[in-house]
Amino acid sequence: MSKNQFDFNDLLLSNTERYVALRSLTIGMCAFTQKCLQTVISYQNLLIDELEQQQGPAGYSRKSRQLSELMLQAVQELRQAFPGSTAPGERLNLAGFCEGMAGQFDTLSCELPDEPEGTGHSKRHVNADAFLLQQLFVELCELLQEKYPQSKWRLQLEEYSFQPHEREQLGLNAEKEHYLGLGIVAEGMPEDAQTGLAPLLDFVGIEQESFPFSAQQMLRWAGVLLAQGGNLLFNPKTPKPAVLFLFPVCDASKSGELDYLAYDPENNNKTILLVDDEDMIWDVISAMLQDLGYRVILAENGREAVEIYQNNPGMIDLVLLDMIMPTMSGTEAFFLLKKMDPKVKVLLSSGYVSEDEVQEVLKAGAAGFLRKPYHMADLAKKARQILSAE
Repeated sequence: MSKNQFDFNDLLLSNTERYVALRSLTIGMCAFTQKCLQTVISYQNLLIDELEQQQGPAGYSRKSRQLSELMLQAVQELRQAFPGSTAPGERLNLAGFCEGMAGQFDTLSCELPDEPEGTGHSKRHVNADAFLLQQLFVELCELLQEKYPQSKWRLQLEEYSFQPHEREQLGLNAEKEHYLGLGIVAEGMPEDAQTGLAPLLDFVGIEQESFPFSAQQMLRWAGVLLAQGGNLLFNPKTPKPAVLFLFPVCDASKSGELDYLAYDPENNNKTILLVDDEDMIWDVISAMLQDLGYRVILAENGREAVEIYQNNPGMIDLVLLDMIMPTMSGTEAFFLLKKMDPKVKVLLSSGYVSEDEVQEVLKAGAAGFLRKPYHMADLAKKARQILSAE
């Protein structure tokens, strides 16, 4: 197995992470199987017409079509068991996400268009699962770096509008007209590199020299975007593959939960110490907190967090602390912080700790706990509740 291939048997994975990945794979497999069966049924209809005068072969073709239709129905019912993966109020600033990812990879640069003033709700926000998208993006970029170690890549945001027939062709949400695209294009590629893009599922099982992805990866990645109402498009015919993530533009008016993810000027005088050893957490969470108006200080382990808190008395309003980290665990850091300042507000998070460990820190005075991977709206809501409590 490639080092970049998601390993469902990895013992370090939490049950939630394993379920989410399997869910995405299932959604992608359902979409791919449905597409294949619909094509097979159309071929069988042609065969039945051709063999109309030959009762034996025509009968076999009809039975084959009936079986295909039953399989298609079963796949469609399985897909319905997995509704959209994005929780109400889960909104992601795609511009901030883009900048964060560019910061992780030396081979990536980020190009963002100017946002018109006075637009109110930002058109750069989409309904998306930040952790799931981040995992996909990192996996994809690492594969591209491995395949093309000397290449530089450009990230770019662009708005798209699609007619009904285009949405059907691209496998997009039939009810959504406006989309935001996050493109990955190799430096030096022609401007029209993205004109030949097609859904990723169209290329499953087709070997391409410029296409270094396994069927499992392609199905799982497509599942992530399809579950969120978008799709993942590729153009493998160019010397280096062009990639386009498509997301429906977020409509803030349809969910009161989105208020938790709106900028609040009252947060400008509040500082959050974000403590986590994962760079990806730093990028996505810090960007989201800053979008809400908070000031953010970063620490990569418990010891550094304790030192920062000690050196900034009265300056930190909330500590967002991961419980499992090297050098000093979040649990150990929590008790040191409580000893230093009994009134410290600490919101703990982890994907691996037991319920007994969680209860231990909550009883000791932790302000709350979020189990990873959590939704951005849950974090925003919890932070507001803790900071507003007297």
